[in-house]
Amino acid sequence: MNFKLEFTEFLKSIPIGFEQLNDSFIINNFDLEICLATLETFEDYKKNRLIIRQSDWMNNKEIVQSKVLTLLNKNVKIHGRQTKVKRIEAQLAKAFLEKNHLKGYFNSKVKYGCFLKEELMAVMTFGTKRRFKKEENFTSIEMIQFASKIGFSIVGGLDKMLHFAEIDFGTNEIMTYLDLEQTLNNTWTKLGFVEANTSKRLIFEVNPITFETKKVEAENENTYKNLGNKKMIRKNQNLG
Repeated sequence: MNFKLEFTEFLKSIPIGFEQLNDSFIINNFDLEICLATLETFEDYKKNRLIIRQSDWMNNKEIVQSKVLTLLNKNVKIHGRQTKVKRIEAQLAKAFLEKNHLKGYFNSKVKYGCFLKEELMAVMTFGTKRRFKKEENFTSIEMIQFASKIGFSIVGGLDKMLHFAEIDFGTNEIMTYLDLEQTLNNTWTKLGFVEANTSKRLIFEVNPITFETKKVEAENENTYKNLGNKKMIRKNQNLG
């Protein structure tokens, strides 16, 4: 079964109404466009478009499906008020992100877990707090990764974990980089993030056999350019 047919069958199984136009699936009830892509390069960013690469579908199908189900309000919902947030060890964070994050695990300084009783439901990681000389006592931290458990959505969980980090770090702002192929902008703006800038497009090479992907410097027949990353900043409203 090919990539497009597999994804079509997945949408039908939800079930959800959609209109298919070549490699695009329009979900009108959610103002959402899902584009399937292999090595295509997209010219412009659209705030309501999710791009699903064949390499991600082949190697991380469950994670991709869970992301789509979250956007369509079809995942199991847990309310953030039912959960507790606390720091966790690197080993636990790594195991969770390797299973639940599309890109696996990236190195980080501080890791937080969101727990429902004793079950780990989400992980958020950060780099080192940085101090900027241009403003006295002004500090910033980078949120490196966030993922919730496959099949679940934590209502208010992302905001709860960000707020916990702001208090724990005592920082003036949190910044993060969003993959423009994988991000619907309104999710982050609703949380108080504002756009700072957009990075240049990166070139990725896809192994045609294993579908493993790596960043490269030069284009060839097995590469594509992504849309770049958007830097977003959230000010800590609890600090004067």
